[in-house]
This record gives sequence, C-alpha cells and structure tokens, in this order.
Amino acid sequence: MRHPEAATGVRYQVIGAATAASLLLYIDRICIAEIAKLNTFQTDLGLTAKETGAILSAFFLTYALGQVPAGWLADRLGARVMLPVYVLTWSLCTMLTGLANGFMMLMAVRLLFGFSQAGCYPAASSLIRRWIPPRGRGTASSFVTFGGRLGGAVAPLLTAWLIADVM
Repeated sequence: MRHPEAATGVRYQVIGAATAASLLLYIDRICIAEIAKLNTFQTDLGLTAKETGAILSAFFLTYALGQVPAGWLADRLGARVMLPVYVLTWSLCTMLTGLANGFMMLMAVRLLFGFSQAGCYPAASSLIRRWIPPRGRGTASSFVTFGGRLGGAVAPLLTAWLIADVM
C-alpha cells in the first residue's frame, strides 16, 4: 500500500503537469494571432486578409468540434497517454507552422492544431477526476484554468519580445 504522502506528491505533480500543459496551450494558441497582425505575415506568405482570417478561424472550428471526440479518446485510451499525445501533436503543428509556405499548408496545420488542443482540457479533467479527491477537484481545476489564463496573458509579451529580438 502506498504511503498517503507519496500519493499527495503525485497529485501535485499531476496538477502541475496539467497546469503546465494549459499554460503552453494558450501561449501556442495566441502567438500566431499576434504574428498574424504583422504585415510581413501576409506578404511573405502571399495571403489575403480573408485567407489570414480563415487560417486563424480554422483553429477554433476544429477546437470546438474536437472537444467531444478528443475527450472520448482521453477517456477511452487514458488521459495519461492522450495528454502527452495532444501536447506532442500541437508541438509538431507549431513547428509545421514555421515551415508553412502558403495558405493550404497553414490551413491544414491550423485544423490539426485545433483538434490536438481540443483534447487538453478534457484530458486534464480526467486526470483531476482520477487523482484528486472530490473536495479538492475545484481547486485543482482552478490551477489548470489559471495556467491557461497566465499563458494567454504572457503570450503577447513573449511574442513581441521574440519578434523584436529577431527582426
């Protein structure tokens, strides 16, 4: 039988991992919106304003449509397996975004990006349900949610700093 403090330590690690995933999710999600504001984004990729809007919207389409299937996959295959799969997939999408050379590739990457990020919160909720006692689930969920909001707050600052440093 596990020692209760050991289980508590694992619980904190689970909350920490889910919070970190949420933080990264929002940083990744918001950075492209900041970059798309630059004129060079459209001109370098030969995009119209309408195409840029479609690319940014594509993420939210598959994010919304992917919540239920991605949550089902997390329940079916296990959140411990699927959360890293979702994080690795959206990390791959981040890399592919940098390699994109036009509208079609960006559109495909953003559609996959939305679906892969759709699984993060359902997987995190599943982990919280399995690892956190009922009386602590609200607090654990608030930490995960805070991670996302913190990521959303720092993403524009990080993006501006990186753009200023590179350009």
